[in-house]
Amino acid sequence: MPSNRYVEPGAAPLPRDEDIRATLSVGKRVDAAKQSLLLDSEEPTKLSRISISVATEYEAETALPIATAKPEPSRDRQVAPEPPKPAAFVITRPVGTGGHGEVHEALQTSLGRIVAVKRIREEVYRSHSAKLGGAKLVEADFHQEALVAGALEHPNIVPVHDFGADENGRPLLAMKLIKGKSWDDLIEEQWVSGLPPAEFLNRNLRILQDVAQAVAFAHSRGIVHRDLKPSQVMVGEFGETVLMDWGLAIFYGSSAHHFSLAQHTLAQALPTPANASNPAGTPAFMAPEQTRDSATEVGPWTDVFLLGGTLYYLLTGTTPFACESVVATMDRASVCDFVPPQVRVNDREIPLELAQLCLRCMMPKPEDRLGSASEFIREITNYLSGSSKRSESVAITDSVHRTIADPSLGYKDFAEALAQLANARGLWDQNERVIPQMDYVRERYARMALKEGDLSLAAAQTALISNEKVRETLTQLQGKEEKAASHKRRAALYFQYSSIILLIVLLFIGFSHRGFGGSVTRLGEELARLIELGGNVRRLDESMTLSAMMAATTGEPQWAERHAELAEQFDAALHEIGARHARANVSYALDNLMALKIGLIDQERQALDLVAKGSLAEARAILNAKEYQDTKQGLNVEVGRLFLNTQQAVTDLIDREEAVRRTSGNALIGVVGLVTLLWMYQVGLAHRVARIRDRALQAIER
Repeated sequence: MPSNRYVEPGAAPLPRDEDIRATLSVGKRVDAAKQSLLLDSEEPTKLSRISISVATEYEAETALPIATAKPEPSRDRQVAPEPPKPAAFVITRPVGTGGHGEVHEALQTSLGRIVAVKRIREEVYRSHSAKLGGAKLVEADFHQEALVAGALEHPNIVPVHDFGADENGRPLLAMKLIKGKSWDDLIEEQWVSGLPPAEFLNRNLRILQDVAQAVAFAHSRGIVHRDLKPSQVMVGEFGETVLMDWGLAIFYGSSAHHFSLAQHTLAQALPTPANASNPAGTPAFMAPEQTRDSATEVGPWTDVFLLGGTLYYLLTGTTPFACESVVATMDRASVCDFVPPQVRVNDREIPLELAQLCLRCMMPKPEDRLGSASEFIREITNYLSGSSKRSESVAITDSVHRTIADPSLGYKDFAEALAQLANARGLWDQNERVIPQMDYVRERYARMALKEGDLSLAAAQTALISNEKVRETLTQLQGKEEKAASHKRRAALYFQYSSIILLIVLLFIGFSHRGFGGSVTRLGEELARLIELGGNVRRLDESMTLSAMMAATTGEPQWAERHAELAEQFDAALHEIGARHARANVSYALDNLMALKIGLIDQERQALDLVAKGSLAEARAILNAKEYQDTKQGLNVEVGRLFLNTQQAVTDLIDREEAVRRTSGNALIGVVGLVTLLWMYQVGLAHRVARIRDRALQAIER
């Protein structure tokens, strides 16, 4: 994990397992940071662990190793009003040390339990041996931390058991012993180990959520922490999260509902924004108001900024104001100069919601920030509640990416890929990989449809592509294919109508000179019209099917309107066939055909009703159902029977007029030849229409 290190040349190594607290003089401000920081170390120290505060003129003099300490008491900071009572603890082993304090594991003899005892290091007393006021200032900080931690009883704030004194009268703070690791160390371990980003965030956002709960509780009691960062948080062996170190806390104020005698004591003992020392906090995380001479602008919004800075650390692995020195870091923090998380780390996928939440918390002006720590908790909770859906969405796009790499995919594969991508988008609408993958699949889908001659399907897929350049290219290809298809359709129509006219002419020529001329002519016209109507029924049936399919695929209303027009024409054609059958003496009952027509149109209208309601998937399910396919097949069979019966009627007519055919050989040869030609044409047309229908069904299959 990237870290910002500040190396101060000195002597003794500085312990690195606890935060470092240093004090700056008001008069010196940040330009004298290196001289004022109580750091003597030959080893690098993380800036993210260095907390600073600015004391009053007297406090700064007594806190630094100089000989100008004044004996009068501090005007701005309260010190312990009376010496603490002796405490009965048996120290067992050291746990950790820091800038001013050290923590030991100890046995509290009065209750027989193991606790953590924090006390001021002996070195601090030795360095202030000639300056009683300086030691008292450190003890005042110690007492302040004890008061705050004791007043805040919350699962995510370390419980304080006792505040007393050792045999030398020096203060001891007994707390619950948390066996675990600093959150800062856990983050670094997980980052370096290469834990997947989604799993890393899922683990650590829950810890951040607990920290924010502690902060929100403190705010409800009128207390502002001012030094939130990962190294201030302990994570126990069993997942418990505890916010530590309230030494820089200030009393901001509390509502009447929560105000109590204990808080009255805190209000008297803790500094307030009007008299608290400033700058104060950790420069690498500081809000701009923490870098100024006065703390009057500090409030709960400052902790909101620090929560955002901690989130920034989780997203990027580095602090917001990372620089090589404290001075440079303070300068950047004072103007809120940080790189947005998604820019800072461009090789790691950062969730957009979290990046936006981070920026909302870290606005330079307090009034522009997220309203409260409670709102921050809600945002994190909302994100975590959808984390599983986001993970599933990413997994789906990964799977589709692998699938569409196969160059041999067909209609069904493309349809399934689009359905999966739609599901991924529904799970997480901000998945940026969905739209490009959809465009790629639709482009290949459309190109295959153009190659196979399925122009309507190609048009439907092309219209849904978001990439304008790809859409224009496919539109041009589609225009060329439509022009070629139009020529073929016109040629087929010319051939069909010419054949029908020729049949009528030949029948008229062959029989008109006989005594049966009038009746034969009328019968020939009826039969010719029936052949034409049979072809129309086939075309109308397929056109209705394609209209319903396109409506279920695209959801566009014009397809439903087109279906209604075709259904009306289809019904009219069937009624005309029924009327002409009686006149042409064709032995075929239309009952089955009419029943299949009604069933087919009813199912297609059910699908169109679902399209109108936006239920495209259910509409496609009806058109893809076996019941619909069976009805469709049955209708095609009945239309074929209708044509065969019409052909049989022609044959019967020829048989009845055998004598006429003998005297009109040329006409007879023409009629038979034309009937054969029409039969071959109808068979070819039926085969082609069936092929188009099968492809369309595959195209909408889900």
